[in-house]
Amino acid sequence: QVEPGHSDVAEIIDILMTAYGHHSSVIGFGVDVEWHQNSNGKKGGNASVSAATMLSWLNALHQQNPAFKLMVKHWAAENLAGGSLQGIPAEQRPFLIFLHNGFFTREAR
Repeated sequence: QVEPGHSDVAEIIDILMTAYGHHSSVIGFGVDVEWHQNSNGKKGGNASVSAATMLSWLNALHQQNPAFKLMVKHWAAENLAGGSLQGIPAEQRPFLIFLHNGFFTREAR
């Protein structure tokens, strides 16, 4: 998993997967979306990623190995392709792993 900041994620995929993708323990690549394009100085701003961007990353990953999976993570699910699989073709969905590490709170009654 990487925290890419303003780096080109497809380029990072190429560099890291060329170096490490041949290891039997590697099954894919992960991007912590909370850190994608998010060092802009805005307080309270949250990074997000569109379905099109995720698919471009998946395409870069599949150039290395078509069996690899792409994991994208954010604490708020709505920042991962709007919280929906809409815009992601059904045949690509098995290669995407969405991790949402947020939590819900409930007032005590």
